[in-house]
This record gives sequence, C-alpha cells and structure tokens, in this order.
Amino acid sequence: LTSDLDVKLLHQCFELSPYDNLYKPEFMDAVNKRREYLLSVQKKKEEEERNIELKRLKEESMKCNIIAQRISFQEYCISFEQDIKEKIDAVLKQQDEAKNLTRAEVEEMLDEWFRDFELSQPSEYFFDNPTDDSDM
Repeated sequence: LTSDLDVKLLHQCFELSPYDNLYKPEFMDAVNKRREYLLSVQKKKEEEERNIELKRLKEESMKCNIIAQRISFQEYCISFEQDIKEKIDAVLKQQDEAKNLTRAEVEEMLDEWFRDFELSQPSEYFFDNPTDDSDM
C-alpha cells in the first residue's frame, strides 16, 4: 500500500522526517542531501534576486539624485540668466577677443558665474531634519 502513495504529496502535507527510519538509511541520506541541495539553490537564487533588486534600487536612487542636481543647477542658472547673458554679450561684442578666448579664460568666466552655486546632497536634508521613522 505505501509503495503506491506519492511521497512528495505526503511530504507537502505532513512532516515526514520522524518516519525517516522506515526507509533504508542510504535512501534517506540521499533524500536529505537532495533537500539540502535544493534549499541551498533556492537560497542562492533568492539572494541573487535580492542583490539585483538592491542594485536596481541604487541605480534608480542615483538617477533621481542626478536629476535633482540638474534641476537645481538649471534653477540657479535661470535665476542669474540676465547677468550671464549680459556678460556673454559683452564678450561677443568684442569680436577680436571672442575669437582668441582660451580654454582657461572661458573656465574662469564659468567659475565666476557659478561660484555661489552649492550642490546639495539629498542626505543633507535628513541630517538637518532628523526623524524617528525607522524606515527612513
């Protein structure tokens, strides 16, 4: 009668390990090793999926951070748009000087325009505004 039953079905419905002594020890050793192997494979797969999800989350977080920094920089540029345009027009009116601008001179102009720009990190908000929320 027991040879006709599906042991997998019984194992899913009941805890059969106390009855392991009803089988030959070699058979049960093989079954236990296979269970351990399948559990380790499943744990490894779950860990890989978790690592993939964490990596994707970090990438999304970095994208959001970069987008926020771009928006912040654009807002800064827009706030000084008139001043920047006037300085560019002044340089362009002097065509001889505009043609002979060196990279260092252009970098100096850019540094002057953006000297007061401060790039804030998202983490600074949480340092400035502590919370009791454990999820944050």
